[in-house]
Amino acid sequence: MVEKEEVEAKLKGVRAKMEQLNNEINYLNNQEEESKKLLTVIRNLDDFSSKISKNLDSHTFEEKRSIVKFLIEEVEVDTMHDVINVKHIIPLDLKMCQLRSGSHKPLACEYIPT
Repeated sequence: MVEKEEVEAKLKGVRAKMEQLNNEINYLNNQEEESKKLLTVIRNLDDFSSKISKNLDSHTFEEKRSIVKFLIEEVEVDTMHDVINVKHIIPLDLKMCQLRSGSHKPLACEYIPT
């Protein structure tokens, strides 16, 4: 015959394992949602890029300037070191950009005048 304490101990272990699995399911569901959002952003940016590229010659200077203003978040000019930092929402080649520690997102891309 199985003792009550034995059953309670096994039940406690099973409940702990169920909680762990539920936490993993929630984590994976959140990761899936984030991946879907990221994929949507990438597709939208790709569509935007192709539309802009096709019509770039037909835009006036003012329209081009407003597009650039939309894409640029901040520009920092360091006259002491002759460096211009442009913080933007445009994905570029990551090898050319400084990265945030622990992140895949570019912090800023530097243009150093020659």
